[in-house]
Amino acid sequence: MGSISNPRQPRECLNNTLLWANHSYRKSRVYLLSIMPPSTVESIEGDKHMGILTFDDASTTSIPVFEYEPLRNNNYGVRFLRLFPGRLEDHVMSELFEAELRDRMCYELPQPWNPDAQPARVKYEALSWSWGRATAQHQVHVRKGRGIAKMRCSKDLIWALKHLRRPHEDRILWIDAICINQRDNIERNHQVENMAVLYDQAFNVCVWLGHDNEESKMAIDFIKNEIMEFQNFDDLCERKEN
Repeated sequence: MGSISNPRQPRECLNNTLLWANHSYRKSRVYLLSIMPPSTVESIEGDKHMGILTFDDASTTSIPVFEYEPLRNNNYGVRFLRLFPGRLEDHVMSELFEAELRDRMCYELPQPWNPDAQPARVKYEALSWSWGRATAQHQVHVRKGRGIAKMRCSKDLIWALKHLRRPHEDRILWIDAICINQRDNIERNHQVENMAVLYDQAFNVCVWLGHDNEESKMAIDFIKNEIMEFQNFDDLCERKEN
């Protein structure tokens, strides 16, 4: 996906694929917008070739369906996704781990096999994307203990994970569609209350606009030509003449 040595310096959009922007509104934050170039989309020869399987694919009937474990603290508990490294064409492999919000920071909770471990602060990125009308008819694999389980996921979100995935190291993400048990109304209501803090405390916020089309190009142009003008928003507000 690329990297940036100094997150305070914006970078231009490269072939409508990546855009690193410094959106300054009282607090500096790096936003990443990822668009799959048309040439990549057109070169795909079927979803299976790219490691994208429907949830009921015959090759995965022996893999159990993922079931969420209840959060240990329903008020301040939060799950994060550890996205394991891989190539674009590999299946998405991941695992969920639990953390806890303390003083607006997230700390990973000790695992059952190491209960005496000291809580470590979680350095994570949050993914913002449009659910739209996409249905969760595909699957990602989630490691549970010594085995794996398959979780329902929309194809668009799988593409986002594939492009966010690093080739040689894990990536920690908070994604509402995965990290929140959407079927548990009590948990979901508590998590919605924490969403502002989770986005605010994220190291990066990654924005996935989906496959390249006219709407995504319009969004890129708008950000390049309009939003980037807000980099000095704080200075403009503080000037006496304004």
